[in-house]
Amino acid sequence: MTAVDLPAAPRVLIADADPGVRNALIELVLSVRRDANLEVCSDGPRALEWLDLHPVNLIIADWDLPGFDGLSLLRGVREQQQQPAVPFILLSNRSDRDRKSTRLNS
Repeated sequence: MTAVDLPAAPRVLIADADPGVRNALIELVLSVRRDANLEVCSDGPRALEWLDLHPVNLIIADWDLPGFDGLSLLRGVREQQQQPAVPFILLSNRSDRDRKSTRLNS
């Protein structure tokens, strides 16, 4: 039998203001990679501050983060121009109807 080298434990940032959603995301990530190193925060500024100090393999963020939104966080991460680019999952609880009414009222 030969030894198999597994990739290092991934570092994942979860940024969401809702504690229930954060807990669900933690369970989801750990169900895929039990060895994942997780950083969990509830607002945009704290997420960006943490990202400035730590490399990550995946970012999962809510669109409606307090402080500044998840889209701004994504833009900040992309401006760092890391290669390869860090995978980023942007979550939203907005429906298509919400987006259409926002555009119409603008």
